[in-house]
Amino acid sequence: MKIYGRIQALDDKQRILTLAAHERVYRIYLERGLFARHMMHLQVGHRVLLTLAPRKQRTPKWKVQHIHKIYGQNPRNRIVFSQKSIVSETKELLNSMRHMMFLDMEMSMHPYYLDKHFTQEIIQVGYVIVDHHNHLLKRVSTFIQPHKHPTLSKRTLKFLSLSQSDVDNGVTFKTFYDEFAHDIKTYQPAIIVWGKNDHIALKEALQIHDLKEVEGLRFVNLLQLHKNVFLYKDDLGLLKAYELYGHQLEHTQKHDALEDALMTYKIFQGMKDVLNKKRPNPHPRIQKS
Repeated sequence: MKIYGRIQALDDKQRILTLAAHERVYRIYLERGLFARHMMHLQVGHRVLLTLAPRKQRTPKWKVQHIHKIYGQNPRNRIVFSQKSIVSETKELLNSMRHMMFLDMEMSMHPYYLDKHFTQEIIQVGYVIVDHHNHLLKRVSTFIQPHKHPTLSKRTLKFLSLSQSDVDNGVTFKTFYDEFAHDIKTYQPAIIVWGKNDHIALKEALQIHDLKEVEGLRFVNLLQLHKNVFLYKDDLGLLKAYELYGHQLEHTQKHDALEDALMTYKIFQGMKDVLNKKRPNPHPRIQKS
């Protein structure tokens, strides 16, 4: 259900919006991510155009499925947020990138039993660096020796397409990071990742190895851009996104770092083409704004 109304109140603890619309008053629940993204624009007196969906819980019985537009309080209906602006800004961002690093990291995994002392570590890295003409500047695929837990868990070996000997013969994290830092300084790329885990993993690895972060790191979460632009409520899987843009793997997904980095690259190209209207939009939309 799509409604337009004026904000009467906002309970930021319960994340409940009170909206006057169509001579009725609605109490509407905002999920955490949606609230965090729009809280700065949701002010009493502002008018909003929303799509609502029913909740399983009875109170409140409605939740915000999508926020299309938010208008200020002045008579001219000044728009303070619109989905169209999100699409435009994302298009401008992707088109402005001169050098890009498409990065993926694979992590060691917790054993099947509970180990309070276990720490996840980066054990494989793959990335490609390209320029805005899609010229390949560098390709990297490397295994990294775990520092805290040298022996991989059975769970890790079962899930990832690698072996214990792969990481035993890999480089140290310091060796990898020196090359990574050199590439960042040389190409100054935007680092394109699928989700936030790789950025978090890199920060944790730097703490483990007592290393400083390279200056000028610019991470771009391509998954989050898809959620912002194409209105996905839940996370979109890497393989699913890859397939939406017309690609197919010839085998089951390996969870190989370089392969996933190349898939991210293809997804980036597909999204950029969609925003520049060079190909049809393959993503389902809730409603057009």
